[in-house]
Amino acid sequence: MKMPFGPPQAILAALRNLVGVLLLLLGGLQAGAANDCGCDSTASWQDAYDKANVVFVGTCMDVLPNAIKGGLNVLFQIDSSWKRAIEPVTTVHTTSANQCGYPFKAGERYIVFANKRHQTTQTTNCEPNQLYDDNGMLTIRRLGPGFATGRGGLATSMNWMLVGLAGAGMAFLAFVVLRKKLPKASQAGPQS
Repeated sequence: MKMPFGPPQAILAALRNLVGVLLLLLGGLQAGAANDCGCDSTASWQDAYDKANVVFVGTCMDVLPNAIKGGLNVLFQIDSSWKRAIEPVTTVHTTSANQCGYPFKAGERYIVFANKRHQTTQTTNCEPNQLYDDNGMLTIRRLGPGFATGRGGLATSMNWMLVGLAGAGMAFLAFVVLRKKLPKASQAGPQS
C-alpha cells in the first residue's frame, strides 16, 4: 500500500519545520510587542533613577488582580527605600506582563523603580526593576544608603507630641481631682 503523502518520516520532518517557523514568528511578534511598550531604549540607568520618585528593595508577598483599574496589585515587604521613606508594607500597581507590566513573582526579592501619582505607586517593564538575586548587591551599592521603612522623623515627632499631650491631660486631671478633695480654707478669717 502506497502512502498518499509520502513516508511518515517526511511528514514528521515537515511538521517539525512548520512548528519551528511558527515559533520563530511568534518569538518575533513577542519581541515586537516588548518594543511597543514605549520604553526609551536610549535612557541610561541614571535617567531611570532620576525619573522614578520611589525606589526600594523588598520582597514580593503577593500578586493580586486589580478589579477596578485592571492589571495587578503587587504587595511588598520593604527592606529599605531611596528618594522617599515609604511604609513597611507597600502595594505597587503594574499591568499584566503581556501589557508591558513587570512580571513580579511572590516570594522573590526585587529592587523596584516606580512613580507615585494620586496615591498609586506604579511601575512597568520599562523601569530597571530587577530581581535582587541578579546582581542586586551591585545596584544597592550604586544607590548608596537608603531610608528605613516607615515615616521616620514625622512619626517620632508625632509620638512625642502625643506623649506630651497625654502628660498635660494627666496633670490637669490630677489638679481637678486634688482641688475637689483638699479642704477649702475658711473665708471668714480666724475666730475669736
